[in-house]
Amino acid sequence: MSGASLTEEVLAAVAAERARQNARWGASSHPDVLVDEVVCARGVERVYGVPDEATARACCGRAFQSGRGTWFRIHLEEFSEALRAAGAAALAKGPDDQSLALLRLEEELIQLAATLVAHVEDLRQRRSR
Repeated sequence: MSGASLTEEVLAAVAAERARQNARWGASSHPDVLVDEVVCARGVERVYGVPDEATARACCGRAFQSGRGTWFRIHLEEFSEALRAAGAAALAKGPDDQSLALLRLEEELIQLAATLVAHVEDLRQRRSR
């Protein structure tokens, strides 16, 4: 199966899951993070029990350099980056800063989603071997 069609197949599965979630729960709207989580913990990462962005990136890099890189190290790095962006968005002042912060968060979440899709593609390829 070509990479493009495999990606389309995985994205169709994601769309089907989103449809199931919407049917069960309806449209969802939740805060990204809570401001007090960001301020009180002096780092939103502590609240969620994940490494900060720099630590996650360094750990992922070291793992891949030593031949021990995994999908979940990549996901954790991308999640940490998105979480940091969510914290920045929660603290953004004024509509322009808020808009830019939300755009950055969206970009990070898309990067996370892309790594998750790539992981599912890899799983499907390994199953078909």
